[in-house]
Amino acid sequence: MYPTLYVTGSSGTPKNNISHLVQAVTNKHNDAKPGLTVIAETGNKYKLRITGKIDAGNKYPAIAVGTDHGTNNHEIYQYAIKATIEYLAAHYNVPWYNILGYSSGAGGAMRFLINYSQDKNLPPAKKFVALDGEFNRKEKLRANESMESLYQNGPENKSADYNYFEKNYSKMDKGIHVYLMALDTPVGSDFDGVLPWSDLFSVYNLFEKNDNVTEKFTYTNSPGERYSHGSICKMPVAQDYIEKVFYPST
Repeated sequence: MYPTLYVTGSSGTPKNNISHLVQAVTNKHNDAKPGLTVIAETGNKYKLRITGKIDAGNKYPAIAVGTDHGTNNHEIYQYAIKATIEYLAAHYNVPWYNILGYSSGAGGAMRFLINYSQDKNLPPAKKFVALDGEFNRKEKLRANESMESLYQNGPENKSADYNYFEKNYSKMDKGIHVYLMALDTPVGSDFDGVLPWSDLFSVYNLFEKNDNVTEKFTYTNSPGERYSHGSICKMPVAQDYIEKVFYPST
């Protein structure tokens, strides 16, 4: 089977965000179906609480991943993801997997891919989607910066998380296709309602330097819509794009 992990944000629970996304992308005209919900017990050596099941004919199961306590610590996400991949590899035939990280979960997924995407004891990752991903802890552009300079050179104002990514990005498998997705609300603000684009796209230059195929995609509310960072998993245009990335020909 070829699973896709959907990693939740700082709340820890997939219920109010990732679960809506999973329901939408597995309710379309593709072969993906819901699979497991995995909650890592962060204070118990990342023991997994697992609900749901993967039916025998489910070749593309969606795996919702969360933690028992809310956190924005990328290192905690890293080990929760690692425990989930190890479980799947031990119980199923997994030639490869895809991964989506939402908000803080995207930073955690990137940290996991840096440290474990070339681990021969684990299956390889094919695609990584960052949905309104938090990588540089909300750091805004300085007066002399622009988004174009950030795309080319990275941010001048660097958090500890970004410094870690900048120091270690070259450890990540160059074969992973990367998709950075960001909401623009209100239109023209370069802001998703919580995080500035200077955070969401801060790692774009690192993936480019690592020779990963990297795409950045932005989306706006249609008239009458009021989606923002906290509700982006429910946004139809984001759901449709994610479906096309992960399940283009199923």
